Amino acid sequence: MNQFPLLGKTFVVFFNKERVSELLRSNKCYKGEIPFLKELMETEGKYEYKLEQPEFTGRYKNAKFMTLSRQTRQYLLQDEYIDVDIVASQPNIMLSFFKSHNMDCPKLKKYCENRDKYIQKVIDGFELKDSIVEEKEYTTKDKAKELFTSIMNLGKIENWAKKFDVDLDNCEYQYFKDLRDEINNNLWASTPIEKELFEYIKSQNKERPLASFSSALYQQYERKILEMVLKDDK
Repeated sequence: MNQFPLLGKTFVVFFNKERVSELLRSNKCYKGEIPFLKELMETEGKYEYKLEQPEFTGRYKNAKFMTLSRQTRQYLLQDEYIDVDIVASQPNIMLSFFKSHNMDCPKLKKYCENRDKYIQKVIDGFELKDSIVEEKEYTTKDKAKELFTSIMNLGKIENWAKKFDVDLDNCEYQYFKDLRDEINNNLWASTPIEKELFEYIKSQNKERPLASFSSALYQQYERKILEMVLKDDK
């Protein structure tokens, strides 16, 4: 079986340059996206690229459109392409991985099975409001989802609260601390299973190797799932 079935394939993406220009004039894209958007403005509305060998951490190199946020990508390509999305991708993929290795993950399982309930719990419990943060518009749902993304990658709840000006002193958040501890414990238990990946991550990131390992492990399995979807690509 080919480990990287899309390796070496050439892709051509057609897009509307006027929409790229609109994004660059607005505050509706992330700062990190601006260099690539400027690169697109130098083309004739067509971007061609060939997928290169994935880094050890999981994703193919050179797939720049996939580095754009979902909102930006959909705005640029919504009339021409279907954006394949896995609902609660990282939590569900990691839940499947943990369960396949007989690890206990009741907190994560509850979130995956009742995602909307827990997102609303964050919105109500932390009294979130729509706002602009770091020049980016955030809805209450965006903020709630970012908390779970942060927890999945072992981010501190306090850092999330600081970013969105949330007063934790008046909030009950024991479930979220327990969820983070559960993920942390299961990730440590996963390091012998994916020893080669973890050793590579440690050599690249000595300060927060487990957090980087969480992201890399998820990306590897996400890529494999998407390749299964695309295996009959004509």
